[in-house]
Amino acid sequence: MQPVHNSMPNRKDFMKLMLINPAFFDKDEFERRCSSFNDWVKGGNLYPLAFEPPLGLASIVGYLKSKGFDASLLDMQALLMNERELADKLHETRPDVVGITAMTSTFPAVLRASKITKSVLPDAKVVLGGAHPTIEPNLRLSLSLLLLRCETDYGSKVEN
Repeated sequence: MQPVHNSMPNRKDFMKLMLINPAFFDKDEFERRCSSFNDWVKGGNLYPLAFEPPLGLASIVGYLKSKGFDASLLDMQALLMNERELADKLHETRPDVVGITAMTSTFPAVLRASKITKSVLPDAKVVLGGAHPTIEPNLRLSLSLLLLRCETDYGSKVEN
C-alpha cells in the first residue's frame, strides 16, 4: 500500500513565531535604578538591574530558524519596551504563535504581555515556558492560553 501524502504545505512554511523576554521594569524604572545604584556600578557590581540576556530563547530561535521556521526574539527588557510598544510590535509583525518566558518574579509582566497579545492578535496561540510553568504545571489562566512545560535542557532533546 502506498503512503498517503498530504498536499497541504508544511506548517513551518507559513507559521510565524515570536519568543518574548518580558521586561522586569520599564524605561522610567530603569533610569531610577541606574541613578540609585550608580555607586554600586562604579564599584564593580554589574548586577543591580537584575538583567540577564535571554540566551535560552535565543538558542530556541536559532534552532527554529535552522529548521526553516520564521522565528524572532523580542527582548523587551533589553529594549526597555513598554506595553504600548509591545502592542505596536505585535501588530506590525503579526506572529501566529507567541512564546513568553515566565520566571516567578516576572509572572505579573508575563500575564500583562499575554493579555496584550490576545487583545492585539486574538487568534494567536500564546505559549508560556520557563521556570514558572515548569514548577506550576497545573496553572490555569482565565485567558485562552496554551501552556507549555519547558525543561532547561529542552533544546538538547529536540529531534529532527
